[in-house]
Amino acid sequence: NGFNLKLQEGLAAVRRIFNILDVKDDIVNSTNAKKLTSFNQELVSVHAETMGATTEDAASISVPNNLSLPPGIGLMEGGDMPNPIDMFGSPDMGVTSFTIMFVIFILTLANSLAPKFASGGNNLKIIGLLCIMCLVSASVITIVPMIAEQIFTIA
Repeated sequence: NGFNLKLQEGLAAVRRIFNILDVKDDIVNSTNAKKLTSFNQELVSVHAETMGATTEDAASISVPNNLSLPPGIGLMEGGDMPNPIDMFGSPDMGVTSFTIMFVIFILTLANSLAPKFASGGNNLKIIGLLCIMCLVSASVITIVPMIAEQIFTIA
C-alpha cells in the first residue's frame, strides 16, 4: 500500500529530526555572562573598542547639514545622533514596508491562482482560494510582527 509506505517514511523522517533536536549543545552560556540592556549601546561600546575611541567620542559625532540620503534611509537630527552605527534607532521603514506588503500581495494572488491552473476546475475555486489566502496573509501580517517584537526585545 502506497499510503502505508509514505506514512512509514514520514515517521522515520520525524524520528531523525527529533534525534537531531535532542543533541546537547556544545556551546553553553557562561554563568558570568554580561546581560545586554541596550543593543545599540552595546554596538557603540564594541565599535569604540575596535576603533580605539571612547563611548563619549562616538557620541560626539555630528551629521553635516548638506548631507543627502537616499530614499528609505533616515538619520536623527545633528547632535542627537548618538553614534555612527546607530542604524537601529530611528530608521525610515516606508520603502521596506511597501515592498513587503507588495510581495505578500503578489504571493497571496499567486497561491490563489496556482491550484486552478494546475488542476483546472470551476472559476469559483479561485475565489474560494483567494478568500482563504487573504485570511492567511492577514493573520501572518498581524501575528508575525508581534512575535518578532517579543523575540528581538532585549529586557
